[in-house]
Amino acid sequence: MVNLKGDFTLFLSGVEPIENFNAVSSVTKNVLLSYYYIRRRGKDEIEARLKKNRGMKILIDSGAFTFFNDPKYSTKSVEWWEKYVENYVDFIRTHKEHIFACVELDIDSLVGKEKVDEWREEYFHTLEKEGINVIYLYHLDKSLEDFDQLCKKHPYVGFS
Repeated sequence: MVNLKGDFTLFLSGVEPIENFNAVSSVTKNVLLSYYYIRRRGKDEIEARLKKNRGMKILIDSGAFTFFNDPKYSTKSVEWWEKYVENYVDFIRTHKEHIFACVELDIDSLVGKEKVDEWREEYFHTLEKEGINVIYLYHLDKSLEDFDQLCKKHPYVGFS
């Protein structure tokens, strides 16, 4: 048995299938959902679950891990990605009362660092100004200076 000390919030993932969601929602109101899988399952289904489970808090992920591991996404155009990030941010805004935090769309290896920096400014910094927590991600192929800058600039930083 692990003895955890300190204040923290645990979010359980893998809850996109309804049977997993039902099992987890009977234990906690904190879940991690992937926007990629929400889109695949249908936003209406997720919205119905949220309405049924008042007080639920979501840590929402952009789906970037899936994109890195499926070669079909390496050929998507910047316009395709722009539409994806716009829809992702719209979903977050629509459901902000349920969102604990969202993870940025950190796909610089697919669209370039400049584009991701542009999205950070245009979309994710804007969400923060609206009171939505955003988790910015550090990747190990970046310098420790990059990590230090992220930590100085943002209250939430994640890393793989």
